[in-house]
Amino acid sequence: RLAACPEVGEFSPLLLQDHLASARVASVWTLSEQDRDAADRMSPHLARWMARAHVRDALAIVLGRGDGSADLLEMQFPERLGRARLDFVRIFAATLAESWERRHRGLVPALLRHRQQHLTLLSKPADDLLGPANPAGLTRAEFRVCLLLRRGLRPAAVRAELGISQASLRTHLRNIYAKTDSTGQVDLIIRLLTQEREAALPQPAAHRIH
Repeated sequence: RLAACPEVGEFSPLLLQDHLASARVASVWTLSEQDRDAADRMSPHLARWMARAHVRDALAIVLGRGDGSADLLEMQFPERLGRARLDFVRIFAATLAESWERRHRGLVPALLRHRQQHLTLLSKPADDLLGPANPAGLTRAEFRVCLLLRRGLRPAAVRAELGISQASLRTHLRNIYAKTDSTGQVDLIIRLLTQEREAALPQPAAHRIH
């Protein structure tokens, strides 16, 4: 199990110390391998968070370097990492670093921005996509596709129910994703089911104040 760190990048300076600027790519740095003074160098709020989250060990992997900076991956664990697991992590780190080097530049920041925008949208109350107001402006065919997906039908069953081809279904889905700002079929179904569940909840009674 992994625990989410309260501050991105909080562990790396503690783990790498003065080696942050010189650590080689694919190297692995762990809290359990630090000297006994590591606890004294830890900030009080990080120590409190580790105690609350039951974090016993942490590691940082140097994924890449460039322009005077380093790209790091941090992980936290509920127990101290044994030698066997560390050996596996070190092998895995080399593969991670190679994949990171081959990544499309700018892709990760774009994904993070999109994720934040998506979370912001999810945090706001939204009109039911299949409600009478039809807030996304779905066509009749798109509406029926959404309705069948919400009922749990798989794409093949949706095609059979509507009597349409696979190409037509793909076109409908692309239009639905664009109109509803969904990232894909799973995201769309989650939204449809969530809105259906919220619509089924009892609404507070209206009171007129005199």
